Amino acid sequence: MISQDRIQYTNLPWACKSLFKFQYKELFNISSQMQEIVNKELHTYLAEILNLLSKEKSSSTNIIDSSIASTITNTTNMKMCFGCGQQNIENRKRICPECKMPLP
Repeated sequence: MISQDRIQYTNLPWACKSLFKFQYKELFNISSQMQEIVNKELHTYLAEILNLLSKEKSSSTNIIDSSIASTITNTTNMKMCFGCGQQNIENRKRICPECKMPLP
């Protein structure tokens, strides 16, 4: 290996091993101009998402409502025992009726 190439393996590229508290603050300090740009970008991004959701919700073939209608579930029997694998256990039960293991 050429001696110049070995430098990257032996010398640390950093000026120091750790930073002081004020150096961290300076490093991550966001100016008011930067914060304003971030706020504008975030507002534009969220406005676009809300517009797309609004269009989708108001369309004649509404994907949101159709997916909700297709996933109708019985919310009174949703627990499952991880011990024996029994499903559709009543939500108010605290232990599995089969193996007596505590339910989540």
